[in-house]
Amino acid sequence: MTRQQSRLLKFIADYQREHGGDVSPSLDEMGRALGLRSKAGIHRLLIRLEDAGRIARDPRRARSVRLVDPTVTVPEFRAIVLRLAEREGLAGTVGLLQSIADQLAARIVRAA
Repeated sequence: MTRQQSRLLKFIADYQREHGGDVSPSLDEMGRALGLRSKAGIHRLLIRLEDAGRIARDPRRARSVRLVDPTVTVPEFRAIVLRLAEREGLAGTVGLLQSIADQLAARIVRAA
């Protein structure tokens, strides 16, 4: 995780603690907190955090960022891998990726 991603996660957590757990900061508030003027930059950080399974968002709603427990379950891990594959245009290999994700998840669970 990059320093900016860590700073954004901390800001979101602090904001939600201050304003109630269901209230997320706006993109403008996130940008001001990180010293970024571009909403696109904040959006990219949010996408990376979502891909890493650290946050969840509803793309149809503003202020819908939800922090996710960093402990990932097997189904969550599988969903993350498949979402990344689809985003990267690897949808043709979904069956193979499902198998790989299941094998990796099983190893992670055993190691924990």
